[in-house]
Amino acid sequence: MLAELQIPDVIGKQMDVYTINPAMLDSAIQACVGFANEFSIFNNTENINTKVEELSIPFAVETVTIFSTCHEHMWAYLRVNKKKQKKFDVSIDLCDELGNVCISLEHIMFRKNKIKSSSKHIVTFQPVKEQLIEMKEDLQNYDRRELILCNIPEKIKCEICLLKSWDQICDINEEQKDTEPVFSKLANRLYNILRQKVIEKQDMTLFIQIAVPSDNDWSLLKGLTGLLKTVHLEKPQISCQLITFSLKENPSSIKTYIKQAAYFSKESMVICENGKCFGERLKKITLSNDNRTSLFQDSMVYLITGGLGQLGRIIAKEIAINTKNSIVFLTGRSQMTEKRSKHLEELRNLGIICEYQKIDISNQFEVEKLISYIITKYHKLDGIIHCAGVTNDSLIYKKESSDFMKTLNPKVSGTWNLDIATKEINLKFFLLFSSISSIVGNIGQADYATGNAFMDYFSEYRNQLVNIGSRKGITISYNWPYWEEGGMKLNTSVIEAMQEQYGLDSLETENALNILYAAYSKKIEQVIVTQGNEQKITAMLEKKMPRVEKLPQIKRNLLC
Repeated sequence: MLAELQIPDVIGKQMDVYTINPAMLDSAIQACVGFANEFSIFNNTENINTKVEELSIPFAVETVTIFSTCHEHMWAYLRVNKKKQKKFDVSIDLCDELGNVCISLEHIMFRKNKIKSSSKHIVTFQPVKEQLIEMKEDLQNYDRRELILCNIPEKIKCEICLLKSWDQICDINEEQKDTEPVFSKLANRLYNILRQKVIEKQDMTLFIQIAVPSDNDWSLLKGLTGLLKTVHLEKPQISCQLITFSLKENPSSIKTYIKQAAYFSKESMVICENGKCFGERLKKITLSNDNRTSLFQDSMVYLITGGLGQLGRIIAKEIAINTKNSIVFLTGRSQMTEKRSKHLEELRNLGIICEYQKIDISNQFEVEKLISYIITKYHKLDGIIHCAGVTNDSLIYKKESSDFMKTLNPKVSGTWNLDIATKEINLKFFLLFSSISSIVGNIGQADYATGNAFMDYFSEYRNQLVNIGSRKGITISYNWPYWEEGGMKLNTSVIEAMQEQYGLDSLETENALNILYAAYSKKIEQVIVTQGNEQKITAMLEKKMPRVEKLPQIKRNLLC
């Protein structure tokens, strides 16, 4: 490579002071750095045309030979030197305008530094349904097969049992009520069943199918996939599959669906409708960061659950900076402290009216009381951002069902209670802060993955209610990764493990806010958000294999 170098006039007057002018030498080295980082000549490969994702910086030179002094106008001739073990370094000849070599730098060596996260890609995905083409797998590969029927009527149950394809069939039933989601009770009962399977010290492979109805509120049971994926991660001998279908179909068709679903045993969920079987896939989408619209507007009233947590405060600050005369209600489980009072005062100093209410978001009475208070005082509520959540990380065999429910409640009952309490209110949006743990499961977070998966399918469910006029305002579920400025802090080794194994980097706040706006602008029902190595992330999330067969057992909370 040949680089033209020109000393600025202001420095050219000092040319006679130096034998090797530092500005000219620096320019030559900079040209060498650009060359080194454009091509992978230092990554132990013979292909010097392969681009790299690391920054190579010079740290040593083997030989410097001076033939004459520098001139104001020179040329740098860069040469690649192949060394042993397929390694390369670079030499530079600094030449005058006639081509005479004035200075020679032989064998400049480089060190690799990883590029910071700011240079990583934002990669976003959207779930889509894809028809499954029947591939007859050998079910004898499983030592045992079991079927769990959830809220399936007796007539359909009898038809299914005619298949005689399982070593064991059990059923669990719970009644749906407006006062609480049936999801929580069924999830808890299913958790206890699966936990026992995990605890059992058996080496046999087990295939468990869970059949659930998809009509109306029952569609929320799709959120059980968060639990099923985590069970498989923690005990790979157990493979679980959720099968959904409408109870309006005739029993014979439902029996056929369940028989067909067995041939897709690697699918964590099979959606059966119109005589066909579907699986869920992730489709990469592009969300431009210039799509900031009127998500937050002047003189509006907003409710942020988990509002004094780190993410809640970030959103409240965003509202304060971008609007005038806004009113923001923050909720949380904790009592007001001096530190929290300072956080509120900081927000008020930005120009918004800010109130904090201590409530249990999973308690419907407390939620209805809060909404009533807001409407009575301000006569409206324009938007909800549901950030509340807790984690209680522990492997399934150690985690009691009471602990499972403690994590589940803010996500499931909290979301449900907010919806019921605001069903007559003219909301503009209902934003749910979910996690990518619901997409792939997460070791030690069966409860957290399940609760977030519920939120994902609740977004779909509530938007259907909006379409028929039973609710107001779009619902969006954001599957966030680990936020760089979030409340949960990870040590450097864990972050590096995330980058190495998954390609995931921590999400920068500005990028997160761009996605927050862009998804609302495009009216996207659910968006999976990642930042990092696009190739690795895409391979993990967009691949055809629906159930993640193995994830590295790195320290907790990698995905939330």
